[in-house]
Amino acid sequence: MKTKKKCSICKKLLPLSNFPNDISNKTNGKSGRCFSCNKKYCKEYQHTHKEKYILSKRNWVIKNPIRDWADRTIRNHKRNGFTVYLLQEELVKKAEETTHCPLCGCKLRYLPFEGHQYNTASLDRINNEKHIDVNNMWIICRECNAMKGRKPMREYVEYCRTIVNKYDGGEL
Repeated sequence: MKTKKKCSICKKLLPLSNFPNDISNKTNGKSGRCFSCNKKYCKEYQHTHKEKYILSKRNWVIKNPIRDWADRTIRNHKRNGFTVYLLQEELVKKAEETTHCPLCGCKLRYLPFEGHQYNTASLDRINNEKHIDVNNMWIICRECNAMKGRKPMREYVEYCRTIVNKYDGGEL
């Protein structure tokens, strides 16, 4: 079995691992374009077919809201400097299991098109001193995550009790 292949665009002889999978290619299951050339091709296609690409992406997001949310969430956390040891599949599984906020009980929203609303799903670290992994995260609503901030759960609950005790008489 061959371990190298020539890219149909740049003509470089590269290891098969440098080519995306392509199930329609019966010879070796790999694309004719290497990752680098494929990336350039995709960017050019997106630019020249912008409206078609945007509509296609929007339709995909509507059909796969949780997968899209998981991808955006992991990407944003990495971009914001968090150490993330969490696979997209692990977050998707957790999101599919989490339909309601475990703190306030509201139904979670995973679609991005209506902007950020109180019930938009939000990833929260259980222990803020640690990295994000499958054992140190949960999905809560944006409102609860904003209120909790960086507080540990015990401190957050105490904070909520203080508010309840202060306004228990119904005064506002």
